[in-house]
Amino acid sequence: MERQEMTPEQQLAFDGFIDVMVQIYKMTSDKIDYSKVEKAKDNENKGDRAE
Repeated sequence: MERQEMTPEQQLAFDGFIDVMVQIYKMTSDKIDYSKVEKAKDNENKGDRAE
């Protein structure tokens, strides 16, 4: 299978898309504290059992 070449416009659009995805990852990845998420799930489960 041959690799298709992108036009300069397509390459710019693709590079821009990748840049945006990297920025989103950097903004969100360090703010997620999974230990808090697990504790919240545990508290919800305990609350459901008590009712």
